[in-house]
Amino acid sequence: MRAAITPIADGNILELNWTRTDPTDEFYIFLHFAELEKLQENQSREFDIIYNDSPPFGPLVPPYLEALTDYRTAPLSGSDLAFNIKKTEQSTLPPILNAFELYMVKQFSQLVTNQGDVDAMLEIKSTYSLMKNWQGDPCSPRAYLWDGVHCTFDNVNALIITSLDLSSNNLTGQIPEALAELIHLATLNLSGNKLSGSIPRPLLERSKTGSLSLSFNDNPDLCQNMSCTNKEKKTVTVPIVASVAAFLVLLAAIGAVLFGLKKRRLKEHWSNRANVRKPAYTVKGGLARFTHLEIMDMTKGLERRLGRGSFGTVYYGELKDGTQVAVKMLAPSIQGSEQFQTEIELLIAIRHKNLVSLVGYCDEENKLALIYECRRIELETKRLQIAIDAAQGLDYLHCGCRPPIVHRDVKTRNILLNENLQAKVADFGLSKILPDEEESYVSTRVIGTAGYLDPEYHVTKQLNEKSDVFSFGVVLLELITGQAAVIKSSTIRTNLVHWVSPMLDRGDIWSIVDERLQEVHSPNSIWRAVDVAMACVKPTAVERPTMSNLVTELKECLAMEMDAGIDGNIGDRNSDFDEMKPVIPYTAIAPRVR
Repeated sequence: MRAAITPIADGNILELNWTRTDPTDEFYIFLHFAELEKLQENQSREFDIIYNDSPPFGPLVPPYLEALTDYRTAPLSGSDLAFNIKKTEQSTLPPILNAFELYMVKQFSQLVTNQGDVDAMLEIKSTYSLMKNWQGDPCSPRAYLWDGVHCTFDNVNALIITSLDLSSNNLTGQIPEALAELIHLATLNLSGNKLSGSIPRPLLERSKTGSLSLSFNDNPDLCQNMSCTNKEKKTVTVPIVASVAAFLVLLAAIGAVLFGLKKRRLKEHWSNRANVRKPAYTVKGGLARFTHLEIMDMTKGLERRLGRGSFGTVYYGELKDGTQVAVKMLAPSIQGSEQFQTEIELLIAIRHKNLVSLVGYCDEENKLALIYECRRIELETKRLQIAIDAAQGLDYLHCGCRPPIVHRDVKTRNILLNENLQAKVADFGLSKILPDEEESYVSTRVIGTAGYLDPEYHVTKQLNEKSDVFSFGVVLLELITGQAAVIKSSTIRTNLVHWVSPMLDRGDIWSIVDERLQEVHSPNSIWRAVDVAMACVKPTAVERPTMSNLVTELKECLAMEMDAGIDGNIGDRNSDFDEMKPVIPYTAIAPRVR
């Protein structure tokens, strides 16, 4: 990447082509760019890329001393392969290419390794941070076996690992239990390392019965039998048991007292709810409790509906002090739920700058309602910052709450904005109020919205954190394209993911990007954001990133914007109390053809 090629005599096009011996072969190509010159104010370098006969896409602007990689998600086809890098009319400098990689798809007929063995080997690799050629499948293809691994076939047509040689690898620490999970292992050599601690009991027992040939010589700090393990246990068992027992007795006594006090307070609080009729704002932990009459008063008889969701209908309201609120009248299926009381306590406890705060509730006469903070928006919004804020809110639900909370209905209408244009995720706690839920963070009840629902649900019948990631990916695509999650025409309805995929497979990114973004955002940042969105909407959960990963990726996109001196404003984005609607306006303008 420290060097680059340009066209001869400052030409306008870089051409690379070759002829394939087998037209059926498939290739994937990766092009790498980096600007190596410090350009003057009157200089610019941008170019389009043309693969074979596909339409050109770009322009690409290589960042200064940073790598930019362009690749196609679909293989190149045809007997002749070619790609051209063409200077744009606005560019004053010729195109460049720093490096490229070409990968040919090889079809293997060999079997793959038993999944249990693969999982164990990956854990061993992670434990010891091995830098061997341990990539891909441990046993297949046979020409690329992992170093030290020997495999054979079993009776179910899968490869199994029967021998593992980790000798003289300078391994330190204890022997991982994952080695015992290689249940077909007949030979294990751990000699010549710096291992310590004891040998896992299953390995010793298999060695004793003769089913495993175990070598562990030249490990001075390794306990080589069960006696030292038992001895250590005997010396510490009595004091540990005594200490733990005393601690548990004390803890149980304290817990019983606290539980009794809390139960009595909650009983008194909820038993009096039918008698509350005055707008005295009975507050518990900063949360106001309203009567149904007060709800009708603040919403002027449910006059202004802001939206409808899986949990109920949302109305605009104002408190007597002028505070603007969103009142969610919960659906009949939720009314009467015994969990509602305890879930209110849960919602009070959840506080994060990117989660909507609950300011009140109503549970009178089977009329259940939640009152959220809500304000008008009269400024332009920044889409990238909205995405970061929403990602941070969801990440807190997944990683900052115990047990983790799965939103299950992530969509633009559940991302609200305050007067500082800070995005906040709404409706996150309602997924726990519904009756008949399992005591688990994996949900089996569908709450999602068309266009956002994880496609794996149709197979697994479960929603989890990666389901929220898929829905968030759709939100990202909405922010990027300006289109709705479900694009409707006079004849068909198309999911946004299905709409963008064919164009991205052709490398035609600019046909999906909202024209307003093209005018004010860095091209490199847009490319990065599209990659992040498409990673979220992978068909299987295991391929998707976590919300923590997404926060990092999106912040890097923002850093690219700031480095380019761009603030990322959307043009002409004015609204009046629009936060219960999608955070971006959908456009009826068709994407421009490039």
